[in-house]
Amino acid sequence: MRNGGSVHFAFVAFLMMLFVILYVWQNISMMKIRMECRDRIKKERELFKEHDRLLYEIEKLRKIDMVEEIAIQRGMERVSPFNMQVVIASKKGQ
Repeated sequence: MRNGGSVHFAFVAFLMMLFVILYVWQNISMMKIRMECRDRIKKERELFKEHDRLLYEIEKLRKIDMVEEIAIQRGMERVSPFNMQVVIASKKGQ
């Protein structure tokens, strides 16, 4: 009877250790998932900020004032009527 009781005790102790190990492992896994989720949310916020900044840059560059300013910085000049040439195309055979 004593031998049967020790086997029963060992089995219960083994089950409790298994439960504790699985519980700790599950908590560690959940913490890793939470940390990854937090990192992904942070990255998403950074990407939204970058997206907004790029949209702002696009809208800023659509303004004619900015286009003219950039053109002047690159050495271009405003076209005046004196700078234009007219090309008259005629039909073939005339």
